[in-house]
Amino acid sequence: MNGFGMGLGWLIPILLIVGLVYFLNENSRNSKKDANDLSAKEILDRRLVKGEINKEKYEEYLKILNG
Repeated sequence: MNGFGMGLGWLIPILLIVGLVYFLNENSRNSKKDANDLSAKEILDRRLVKGEINKEKYEEYLKILNG
């Protein structure tokens, strides 16, 4: 029994490390995805609020987006 447990004793730390790396990788992907998942309308709205475009340009671009 003792030899069997010692032989697989390395497996638990390896699995913990792999799990930690996987968790950290997925977590960083989700936060990047949230920042980049803006729709075209949301980007247009932000540009209007920031003053990058005026109301006329906003309405023109909105018509283009809506088809």
